[in-house]
Amino acid sequence: GPEVSFLGTFSEGFLVYSQGDDLVLMDPHAAHERILFDRLREGMKGPIPSQRLGIAATLSPSLSAGVEEHARELGKLGFVFSGQEDGSLLLLAIPNLKGLESVPPEDLLRGTLAALDETSPEPMSDRLANRLAYAACHGAVKLGQRLDRGEALALWKQLSLARVPQACPHGRPTLLRLSGSALKRHFGRSG
Repeated sequence: GPEVSFLGTFSEGFLVYSQGDDLVLMDPHAAHERILFDRLREGMKGPIPSQRLGIAATLSPSLSAGVEEHARELGKLGFVFSGQEDGSLLLLAIPNLKGLESVPPEDLLRGTLAALDETSPEPMSDRLANRLAYAACHGAVKLGQRLDRGEALALWKQLSLARVPQACPHGRPTLLRLSGSALKRHFGRSG
């Protein structure tokens, strides 16, 4: 498409771009979720490899209960646990999926358990990707966090490669586009 320029950050952390004659606002939060969701979904096509934690995490009783209930599925997803003599559980490894680097391991586990508990017509991998994207995104771009020009253009590029670039997995729009012709009409300019 036409050349894209990053113009800056607007109130509440929205990113402002121009593309050809259009003015485009992006919600980086929604954009990030969309990008992560697609990446995670791709990553879930085969068996998911594990990534060992540098320091094992001791799980709370409520998380441990969830783990016991869903042990088989969690194992398939790349989580590895170890039971302790005192009855507590340690989290030793988490799924190794691109885009989850910033998510605290317990949040990742919590999001996964939530997806496993949900009854919904969506396929499991979509539910899971959705939850994990949400968890990852909350660890990632906070609205109001300043992105520099390079980061903003990289985000635009990644979003444009997404399967459904115009919305996050929860259906929130990622972009608002004002066409040059609509702007001209609005300001009563002919041409």
